[in-house]
Amino acid sequence: MVSYRATRAVGFVENGQDYRTSQLQRWSINGTHRLCYNGEPLPQDPVVGYTVFDSTTPGEFVHRGNPITDNPRLPAGVTREDMIMLARLVMENDRARVPLTSRNATEGELRDAILQAIHQRR
Repeated sequence: MVSYRATRAVGFVENGQDYRTSQLQRWSINGTHRLCYNGEPLPQDPVVGYTVFDSTTPGEFVHRGNPITDNPRLPAGVTREDMIMLARLVMENDRARVPLTSRNATEGELRDAILQAIHQRR
């Protein structure tokens, strides 16, 4: 699934495994809309290797994303431009989410789902 929320707060940290998403009481969003852990705002500058964290309601759920990379591995047949188009389509979608595949999908199934989602919304 690909999703988007204009109110989502995001931060980036070097040692992502040191931040426990299961301990929701440690997470908050401060008055300047920064995602915080133990009251401290997470850095805002993405750095290769840093882990992405995001949340809209940290008392309910905090998402630990993947480490930032400057060399993404996309499914064969999916381009960077396709991913940009998918992101734009999700941001314009009324529900701000587009289901793609199950977690155990093959690379080919993911490729087909991404390209189909783009094609259906053009």
